[in-house]
Amino acid sequence: MNIHILAASDRNNYGDLLFPLVILKFIENEGIGSNSIENYGIIESDLSDVGALPTRSFNDLISNIKSDSGKNLIIIAGGEVLGSDWLNIYRFLSPQASRIHKSLFLRRVLNRIDLISYYFSIFKGSSFPFILDKSPFNNNVRIVYNSIGGSNIEKYLSKSKALVAYFRNLTWLSVRDTKTKGAFDRFNIPNALVPDSALIMSDIFNTELQNDVSENVRNLQNENYLFVQLGNTKGPDDIQCFAKQLNDFAKSKDLKIVLSPIGLALDHDDEIILRRLQDLSPGSIYVHPSTIFDTMALLRNARMYIGTSLHGVVTSQSFNVPFVAFTEKIKKLDLYIKTWFENSSSVSLDYKDFHEVEKVYDNFDRDRADIVLKEQKESIYSNLRKIFSNA
Repeated sequence: MNIHILAASDRNNYGDLLFPLVILKFIENEGIGSNSIENYGIIESDLSDVGALPTRSFNDLISNIKSDSGKNLIIIAGGEVLGSDWLNIYRFLSPQASRIHKSLFLRRVLNRIDLISYYFSIFKGSSFPFILDKSPFNNNVRIVYNSIGGSNIEKYLSKSKALVAYFRNLTWLSVRDTKTKGAFDRFNIPNALVPDSALIMSDIFNTELQNDVSENVRNLQNENYLFVQLGNTKGPDDIQCFAKQLNDFAKSKDLKIVLSPIGLALDHDDEIILRRLQDLSPGSIYVHPSTIFDTMALLRNARMYIGTSLHGVVTSQSFNVPFVAFTEKIKKLDLYIKTWFENSSSVSLDYKDFHEVEKVYDNFDRDRADIVLKEQKESIYSNLRKIFSNA
């Protein structure tokens, strides 16, 4: 069997880079046999300097499988990959695509004539990224989806019977939130609800957290600090008010403030708003991660995570660190928290509710969180075993 891993791991975005690594670690730890394992993104890339796997291109995936008559397993490895069109994906990879995406007029024109979808259907064998609906593979090809998000997928399913048929004919489909599950349920498409697979990171990345962490991050491991991250377009409207509340909270708990970006891909720009916050927070420390394992280690050793990143939340949960997420501008994050956390209304906040942060910090039930964590991890392992047993 040849294993082909497909993810949005061709851009420097922490969560997306984790998915292929999680799959590869699982394959190694479970002793799953294969003739070859290849990792793919939309484009060819090499982000090994930040701890990621290099990617071959989407075109390579299509051509390799078409020319191979053997048994092939394609794993779409995770992330919010369904419901996005090609332009939305390419804007994280290309400055030109980013400029087009930012122009509402150009987007409307391109969407109206459906030019982009038509082009990629013809030349890439796929009308949408991460959906191989136009590729005439042989019967030895199995396609599985590993705990993906797709909160916008319903509008595409409602317009295309062919897309519905594609998903019904998959070998396995698992999703990570109730809205995506509900969309597939309404079209009678079999699917399973499973937490984000990166949650098992605390089980599988021990060596990397010993060897692949930079000195400035290692020097913080015994400090008492808050890990604070905000997306540049996801931050508070009044950053001065936010900074005052953050500083007051940190001072009351005798905690340092560590500001560190999680979104480093094009059009994420966490560092812009965090530098502004640093200017408003005397004594705060800005840490730019050298690798994905710097980010992981900073979150593992934090006393609390405060931010807007879904994988900031997932990493915090994996290492049993309390968190608060400001979700009013990030639907997928709010949706994920509501799907998987009993106290979702306490930890998924609007910025006006910053005063609730102290309650979360003071009332964190580590033992209960650990029980829930173990249950969710077992669901992930079960899902991964089912993926490979179905192959």
